[in-house]
Amino acid sequence: MADPKDFFLPAIAGTYPDLRRALNTATTIERLIDGQNVYKAQEEAILAAKHTVVFVTWAFGPKMPVQSDSARKVAANWGLLLLSTAKNASVRILMTDQDPIFQLRAHADAWGAYRLLVDAAQKLGISEANFQVAVARHPADWQPGMAGTAVAEKRLMDILDIAKASTDKSRVLSDFQFLPGLWGLIDPVAGKQLKPPTSAIPGTHHAKFLIIDEEIAFVGGINHIAANIDNQKHDMTAATNYQWHDGAVKVQGKIVADIFDVALQMWNQFHPKAKQFVDDANKLVVSGVNPLPTRKTTDLTANSPPGKAPGDGPIGAQVWRTVCNSIVNDQPVTTHKDISEGHVQAIGLAEKFIYIENQYLRDNGMADALIKRFQDLKAKKPPVDLNLIILLPGLAEEVILANAAGTQLDPISTQGVNLQHDIIEKLQKAFGPNLGVFSPMATGRTASITDPKTKKTTTVKKMIYVHTKLMIIDDVFATLGSANANPRSFELDTEMNLAWYDPASVRGLRNELWREMLGNKSGAAGWLPKQYAAKWSKIAAGNAKLKGTTSWQGFIVPYDNGKRLPSTTTIPDWLTLSEPRDNGTQLA
Repeated sequence: MADPKDFFLPAIAGTYPDLRRALNTATTIERLIDGQNVYKAQEEAILAAKHTVVFVTWAFGPKMPVQSDSARKVAANWGLLLLSTAKNASVRILMTDQDPIFQLRAHADAWGAYRLLVDAAQKLGISEANFQVAVARHPADWQPGMAGTAVAEKRLMDILDIAKASTDKSRVLSDFQFLPGLWGLIDPVAGKQLKPPTSAIPGTHHAKFLIIDEEIAFVGGINHIAANIDNQKHDMTAATNYQWHDGAVKVQGKIVADIFDVALQMWNQFHPKAKQFVDDANKLVVSGVNPLPTRKTTDLTANSPPGKAPGDGPIGAQVWRTVCNSIVNDQPVTTHKDISEGHVQAIGLAEKFIYIENQYLRDNGMADALIKRFQDLKAKKPPVDLNLIILLPGLAEEVILANAAGTQLDPISTQGVNLQHDIIEKLQKAFGPNLGVFSPMATGRTASITDPKTKKTTTVKKMIYVHTKLMIIDDVFATLGSANANPRSFELDTEMNLAWYDPASVRGLRNELWREMLGNKSGAAGWLPKQYAAKWSKIAAGNAKLKGTTSWQGFIVPYDNGKRLPSTTTIPDWLTLSEPRDNGTQLA
């Protein structure tokens, strides 16, 4: 049995972003499974805030409805909840920006949220000291070469052509106010290009965490948008044609100071640049477009005002990050690979089973570590049967979006799909019956899917989209956070995971997840780890044989790895998507 300390990475001395904090402690780690449970717990904590709220997020819809009864008494949505809290506490919101050409919709969503929040704060008379918002670009600009520049130029011309073809110029201007990254590049009303694109911003700040009074932290991979609201029965009315499975943990203890330090350093590094972007964009605004509202932002400091000092706890915990500040020779220069290195190190300590939930499984380094550990244990005398259970979405989100739009999958998404296909195939060959790969479907729920070409509508079982980023080892160790298991999250995007060793909380987390996925009557509590893959497979196979949407046991069916997609383009693995948000170039 490994020493608990062996699961954690050694400290790195220095200053941010180079340092890595040493193993610390938590007093409590509380599991929060699926969106409604996460949002309710966060809302309760926000309502109780006395000093500070620091909210770091990838996607935020301020109009997302609140979920708790107590929050509904104060505000109808998250934007108003945070604005209300700012009357008595300091609130800072750090959102990611995205490339305005390649991720047009996501760029517009970020700046739409910024406008909404800042305009509301000014209208309500909330002081700049108490409410600050920054939309931050990832620092790694990329000059993608002649081929990539040509693609960007064509994409920009496509956007301009759509604007030129529109007969509703007021709508064009209305849309354009949410696209400040295009100001200075095109004039959509005049229908002309002002400047060619010179670089792309492929990276994002993908970390997602919330800190209250420097005493409580929430860490996970869930976004704060209406489409992610769901419960553990997955029977809520969804904003999409699929349900949503996600999670986070609520953390208290000394480790919160390390989480807060990440927020402090990110905010202090990026808020001045975000403010400068606003000022520069407003100098380029075209006639008829409202400039971005401006609002002062200031540095964040620790313990100001001081909160209650957290005490030592029994749970060993560490913050893992991915940090990249530049791209050189078409490769990310990753200064922190904590999450990638931590996964590989922890996998090498597994003795009985590994359980993974992730949106993607596209990292060959992680796959190779899994295979090596399986083979090493198999070579022991007597051999040890390591079981590996993987829960993935039935389809990647970029495939769902392309299917819904009736468009061909783009080369970047195709590369990602093929990368995962090859890794699953490699794992299946290595593990044989000791591997189970599954996807959840919402029993009793259906979706109407219309083919955009034939207009024919069919009714299908509703998929539950797996968005959790979780790995559990032997019921003693877990890591959960924002990082997908792909090269982009391990090398490019800004990410943060919490890693912890605690048999009680880790076992409790797995048990609750398995009750959700396998049903309450699975008998999983009595299974031996060496039986896990076979038991899961039996339940999944039984569900797959059912023609209707009832009589299922839990939600799972076997994952369909399909076939490799045709591809003639070579795309760097790190460029495959973290989370797709763009479904076209709609401007009017």
